[in-house]
Amino acid sequence: MGPRSRNRRLRCWLIGAAACGLLACAPEEPAPGWIELVQARPRLREGVFLNEPLTLHFSAPVDQASVTRESLRVRSVDGAQPAEGRIEVMDETVRFIPDLPRRPDLSDAGFRAGTRYEVEVRGFPYPDGVRSEDGRPLVATYRWSFDTAMPADDDQRVQLFDDRTPGWAAPLRPRTLSVPLDQPILLECEEPIDPRTLGAAGFQLRPEGTGERIRLDARLAANSDAGERPGQGRTVLELRPRAPLEPRIYLLGQARGGLRDFGGNPVLLHGDRTLELRIQVVPAGPSELHVETFLGTAGRSPVAVPGVDGTAHWAGDGLVRVRLPAAAGDGGAGRVELDGTVEDADVHAVSLHVPPDATATLSAGGLVVLRAQGSLVIDGRLERAQAGPAALGELEPAVDETLSSWLARAGELDAGWTVLVAGGDLVVRGELEVDGPLLLVAGGMLRIPASGRVSSGSGYVRLLGSGGGPGLPSTAGRLALEIDEPSMNPLREPLSFAVLSGPIPATGGVTRWVDSFVEGETREGGYEVFFVPDAPSYDEPFDEWGAQAHAAGLGDASRLRILVRLEVVPPAPDAAGAPWRPPVVDDVILVFERAAIR
Repeated sequence: MGPRSRNRRLRCWLIGAAACGLLACAPEEPAPGWIELVQARPRLREGVFLNEPLTLHFSAPVDQASVTRESLRVRSVDGAQPAEGRIEVMDETVRFIPDLPRRPDLSDAGFRAGTRYEVEVRGFPYPDGVRSEDGRPLVATYRWSFDTAMPADDDQRVQLFDDRTPGWAAPLRPRTLSVPLDQPILLECEEPIDPRTLGAAGFQLRPEGTGERIRLDARLAANSDAGERPGQGRTVLELRPRAPLEPRIYLLGQARGGLRDFGGNPVLLHGDRTLELRIQVVPAGPSELHVETFLGTAGRSPVAVPGVDGTAHWAGDGLVRVRLPAAAGDGGAGRVELDGTVEDADVHAVSLHVPPDATATLSAGGLVVLRAQGSLVIDGRLERAQAGPAALGELEPAVDETLSSWLARAGELDAGWTVLVAGGDLVVRGELEVDGPLLLVAGGMLRIPASGRVSSGSGYVRLLGSGGGPGLPSTAGRLALEIDEPSMNPLREPLSFAVLSGPIPATGGVTRWVDSFVEGETREGGYEVFFVPDAPSYDEPFDEWGAQAHAAGLGDASRLRILVRLEVVPPAPDAAGAPWRPPVVDDVILVFERAAIR
C-alpha cells in the first residue's frame, strides 16, 4: 500500500471517528509510521455511570510509559478538575477506571454525578503523546466530551452506577469473628456498596442472652470490585459502636433492605444464623487467635473418625466438603452385605460390606463395578477369577478425562477390569484378590491397613483418591483421572462424613480456651464442628472422645483438635432432580490464652 492509499484510509477513519463523537486535531498529510485510536468507549456520551471505565483501543500495543496523566487527560469542563482514577495498559487497550466513592454524598467519586468531562488523548504534534511499544506516535490528538448520570430529586431511586451482578448482591462476611475492644468490626464484600445507603444500613450489636441493643455506625474503609480486579482487594465495611463494649459474646444483626449494592440489591450479612454473626469482643491483651482456613493440608490428620460413612474432603482449597463421585451410583440396592457368589456386573448400593469370615466371589465376565454411595468395607474376602488385560491399552486415560467417562469407555470395550468405587471410605481390612487389573476409588479415603491384603494376578492395581496403606502391593500406582461429581442429588439415605485436624497449637501450650467461631454453609444438608482434646483414644467410640461444641468447653486443655462433620441428605419426595449442593465449612477461628514460655 503506497502513501496516497494510506492517507486516504486515514481520512476515511477520521471521518468515522468524528461521527462517533471523537474530535481529532491532525496534520493533513501525516508522516508514515503511526498508530491510530480505533475505538473509544463508552459510545454513549450522556448518562455515563460513575463507575464506568473509559476504554481506548489502539491499532498496536501501547508503550505503558507513554500513557500518563498528561497524555491521557480526563477533566471536568467546569473548573477543569481532573477525574480521579487509575490507568491500566494491556497490549492495544488503555483503560481509565474511575475511583469508587466511599462517602455518602459521593464527593470522593472519580466521576461526579451530573458533570460534563472532556477527554484528551495526546498524539501528534505533542512530543510526549501516546506511542506504540515500537516507538510509533499516535497520529493525532483526540478530544471529546461526555456527561455522567444525573441524580434525580430522590437520588436513592436513581441508578448512578453500573452493577455487574444485576438481580443479586454479594454477601457481607466478617474479616474475623474475634475483635479487640479498641478495634472496629470489619466486614468484607466481593462487590462495591452504594455509599448513599450507609445511613440506612441498620447494624446493631446484642449482648448474647440479653435484649439490649447497641447501634453501630457504618463507614466504607474501602470500596472495590473483586470481580473487576480479582485478587486486588475487596470492599471493607467498618462498624463502630455508639456505646462502650465489654469483653463478651455479641450477636451482630442487620436491618433488612437498608444497605444496597450499585444495582440497588440488598447487601446482607452471611452468618451462621439468619442475618446474625456471633462476634467475640476480646481484651486488647494476651488473647491469641488460630484461624484454620483449610488452605493447605498440613493441618489435616489421617485418623479415621468412627461412626461415619467416610472422610470429609480437606484438599487444601479452603473448604471442607463432601466429594461424592458420580460413579458411586444411585444406591438402588440399599445397604448390601456380600457373601457367596455375586453374579451382578454392576452393583449400585448405599453401602457395601463383606463381613468377617465371609467370602464373596464375583462371577461376571468383562467389566465388573461395585459402587457404594457411602462406605465400601472388606473385612472378609472378596475374590474374582476372571482375567483381564495386564495393561491399560485402549483405556489409557485421556488428558483431563473423568472417572465417569473412563468407565463408560471400559464398558463399551467390555474390559476385564474390577472397579470398586466408594463415595465415602474404601477400607480393606481383610483380603481383596482378583486375577485381572483392579481399580480402587474413594471420594473419602482409601484405607488399606497392614491387616489387609490387596492383590492382582496381573500385578496391575491402580488407585484414585486420597490415602492408601501398607496392605497395598508395592506396584500399586495412581490412575490419572478426574473424580467428577453428580449434578443432581443421587442419595437414597442420609450419609455423614468427617475429618479431624492435627493438634492446635502446633507448638507451645494453652492456659485457657476462650471461644470458637465457625463459618460454613448448610446448603442441602448440615454441618457440625466439635473440639476434642489432643490425646483421646482414637480407637474408642466418638462419644468417649470428650468432644465439645465450643472450644471454651475444653477449659485449660493444653491442645485440641478440630473435628468437622458434614451430613448430606436425599432430596425431598417432591423435589426430584434437586441439585447436588452438599454443605461446606470454610473457616474455624479459635481464641485462646497461650501458656507462658519458661
